[in-house]
Amino acid sequence: MPTCLKAIVAVTLSLSLGEGWAMSRLGDAEIRLQDGMPCFTLSAKDAKRDPNVRLSSISVSDASIRPVVDVWRMVFEPGKAVPLLGRACFAYGQQAEGSRPAVAGELANGIVYDVALNVSPSDSSDPTKGYVAKFCLAGQGSDRRLVPVRPDTRAWREGRCD
Repeated sequence: MPTCLKAIVAVTLSLSLGEGWAMSRLGDAEIRLQDGMPCFTLSAKDAKRDPNVRLSSISVSDASIRPVVDVWRMVFEPGKAVPLLGRACFAYGQQAEGSRPAVAGELANGIVYDVALNVSPSDSSDPTKGYVAKFCLAGQGSDRRLVPVRPDTRAWREGRCD
């Protein structure tokens, strides 16, 4: 009898805690080229879904090496997250008002970079905690272009673009 009672209590606790264990949602970040440098924002769909989302940090990492290494990070002071109004696009290496100073490393062509935008949704029931993407750069000067890296590609797995 005590063993059966323990099992019932364990199952009941597991079911009641299920909501607390819900997974966070990660959306797709949008990357554009602005003056030859990548800039980061939300897709039009996500910006429309939550027009009052607040950005708390952006990190860009070199995905070609293990462990992955940050090459730039923009972190806003606690309580100073900024709204992504009008789908504001934050350029790589930019020092936005209210963010901590950070040095941006050189971005090389052919290397896969991960970008992660950490956000606070305006609706507390929204499980979205961030937006992510991978990209490469190719070309020089006015011929520079952004190459999105998709999950089903060799570049995604190997961390290098051709």
